[in-house]
Amino acid sequence: MKHGHREFSTSPLPYVIDEINRNSRTVHYERPPTAMGSTGRRPVEENRRLLLENDMSDARKQGLRVCRLWQLLLTLNVIIILTAIILILLLLFIIGPLFPYQTYGQSCRTASCNQASGLICSTNSICLCPPSNSYWSYIETGCRICPNGWSSINGKCIFISTFYLNWTDAFDYCQSFTAQLLTLSPMKLYSSLTLSQINNSVLSNTNYFIGLSEQPSNSGNWQWVDGSSLDSSMTNLFCTNGSVNQFDTIFRTYMNCVIYRMDSCLARSTCQRVDMNFICEKI
Repeated sequence: MKHGHREFSTSPLPYVIDEINRNSRTVHYERPPTAMGSTGRRPVEENRRLLLENDMSDARKQGLRVCRLWQLLLTLNVIIILTAIILILLLLFIIGPLFPYQTYGQSCRTASCNQASGLICSTNSICLCPPSNSYWSYIETGCRICPNGWSSINGKCIFISTFYLNWTDAFDYCQSFTAQLLTLSPMKLYSSLTLSQINNSVLSNTNYFIGLSEQPSNSGNWQWVDGSSLDSSMTNLFCTNGSVNQFDTIFRTYMNCVIYRMDSCLARSTCQRVDMNFICEKI
């Protein structure tokens, strides 16, 4: 019995079992170091990759926006430049170059007349419109043809009415045709009509309103419709002793307009008279 007990106690089986248990525990709890490191880095690398892709996408979008902005600004600048060039060319086409060309009424001895405005150099070396039924328009800055029913006289295009209007209505009628009541003001570049030229154009035994009136009424300040004042050298054109003030105070109150009278001189008249013809001139 003792001998059998010794054999059992000295058997290597417990040691082997312990070793197997120890090894099994080691195998159960150990993790390959490479597997743990790979699993831990994957989310980080994936996040970095996604962030990088987002940054690149944002950069591309921002770059496209900047590129589109520059394209818009460039297109806008090109449009502005082209528009300015077209306007300049159009302006030169309408009124012609101002230098070194001469305009209406200027000398053409040293420089050519502005042909873009229809001007020619006259025999007196003055830039004028062609003599064939044309006139110089200050509003349209060029030579224009007198319309039907109008006459070209000494560089002016005039309309001699065959019907009556008072002075105010005659003023409005002329303006409706881009014209004004006739002026004899020497301040214009073109020559004024003389009384003899008017006399050769109007009907005999007829009086005509012209563009001279007292502004304001009864002030003694006589003014042409173009804004210039009556020159003292022109008072000799009036019928009575070369004076515009040939009436006493009572009559002067009502005589604030001027007419071309049938005996080829100027006279004061009431502006409200409705038995008077009138003369317009293109401007």
